[in-house]
Amino acid sequence: MGYATFERSRFNFDFNYWLIDDVETMRIEGSQTTFELNLHYNLILVNRNNFALYGVGALGYHYDKKTIEGVEVVEDEEIEHVMGLGVGAGIEYNFGKVSLFAEPQIFFSGVDQFKTNFGARIYF
Repeated sequence: MGYATFERSRFNFDFNYWLIDDVETMRIEGSQTTFELNLHYNLILVNRNNFALYGVGALGYHYDKKTIEGVEVVEDEEIEHVMGLGVGAGIEYNFGKVSLFAEPQIFFSGVDQFKTNFGARIYF
């Protein structure tokens, strides 16, 4: 995750890749490739005693490719490219050079997904 900060706001990005098992039966084989790239804007609302509370806005590119082959289906491929807008909130606790955070978000604009990012930020 990349990271840039200003006094009361900051930008960061993330890349998520889903590990989805291929499907194999006697008659059908299928695979799926899914990933997203998101740019987040954080507006810091509270920043006291090593604790921060902030609002999150996001713009994301979401990619989904499904391929199916089988006896009845010669080959079928569906590729979806979607831009999504997200909103959410975040909490963060700073331990000095490392902060732990959680960010629940909901994405709109064709994606319609709810997700929560958990992680650690390391400051150099």
